[in-house]
Amino acid sequence: MFDPKKLTSEEREEKSQDLVAAIRSDPQRFLDLYQLWLDPIYFYFLRLTQHKECAEDLTADFFLKLINILSKYKAKGKFSSWLFKVAHNLAMDHLRRENHSNTDQPLYGNESKAWIGGGTLDRDEIILLKQAIQTLSIEEQELLHLRFMEDLSFAEVASIVRKSEQSVKKAVYRILKSLNIYLGVDHE
Repeated sequence: MFDPKKLTSEEREEKSQDLVAAIRSDPQRFLDLYQLWLDPIYFYFLRLTQHKECAEDLTADFFLKLINILSKYKAKGKFSSWLFKVAHNLAMDHLRRENHSNTDQPLYGNESKAWIGGGTLDRDEIILLKQAIQTLSIEEQELLHLRFMEDLSFAEVASIVRKSEQSVKKAVYRILKSLNIYLGVDHE
């Protein structure tokens, strides 16, 4: 048995590819895939909705959907990219149905990652970064999440959000620049 929490993104990707192949001959292996992706998918939905029950419901819906569409996955690229595209579509459908506003639903709650300046942040800087991130729209926060938290390439993020790679790059760099300005970070 493996511990999904101790896997790097590359190891998770390799394990996913192996499991997808194994599931084709042994559907019982879906449980391993479920355990591998349960936390990342749940926390993705939790960040988007900020509601535990809603994130739980979306996670259950996601895995039920995954059971039905897994056979459609073609190993052309990262499994995680395909997986988050499915999660993104489910989340956007939910947000449209619930008519959530882009400005009053922060994507990041109790986490932070040092995207700005590439170093580590102290407690005050983390608080300021959280405040800065909450000024972003859900779409902007999702771009940062997919690019930096899920470690997806610009091309993979572009595929998920259905935009060109160039527009995603420009958007991410623009967002990072605005966060730098908000935080008072001076980069030449």
